[in-house]
Amino acid sequence: MEIKYLSRKKWSRILERKYVHESVEDTCFQGKIALIHLVKVTEPRSSTLGGKEITWIDNDYYWLEFAPINQNYWLTVMFNEKENIQQYYFDITDRNVMDDEDPYFYDLYLDIVVSNKQIYVLDEDELMNAYKENKISKEQVEKAIHTKDTLVCYLENHYEDLEKVCYKYYNHLKEKMYDLCNE
Repeated sequence: MEIKYLSRKKWSRILERKYVHESVEDTCFQGKIALIHLVKVTEPRSSTLGGKEITWIDNDYYWLEFAPINQNYWLTVMFNEKENIQQYYFDITDRNVMDDEDPYFYDLYLDIVVSNKQIYVLDEDELMNAYKENKISKEQVEKAIHTKDTLVCYLENHYEDLEKVCYKYYNHLKEKMYDLCNE
């Protein structure tokens, strides 16, 4: 299983960045959150979902990261330069590790993307190939599928709630980032 970090600091695609994170324990979320300002990247990246091309990496984009405690997902919300959400990207995880320096997760291959209010489940083939190649257990496959089903049900019924929570933390962390840059 691949390990991915909250800070994304080893990602060579990001040439210049700003980063801020904190722990959160409120009624909306419990875990770690981070905001990465992609000031300058090597090149834009986009994907086509539902016949529409969505850019998710470009200069002056922001990534809001959610690392929840005791959950089996990790959420990255990608904002464009106009502060509009481009997509929500859920990595399904085996576990999330709340390291104080740089939290990380063990990726279970399966992903959910929400763009233009449409839900897409990605990489089911990667999940099954990992199982066939004995990289993950049957229990981990079942955990991934259960988490995916739970998230899809939530997203179908609570999209607007998710959007409000994301903007709440985005604005909070962007203000914190601005304050830190001006100290």
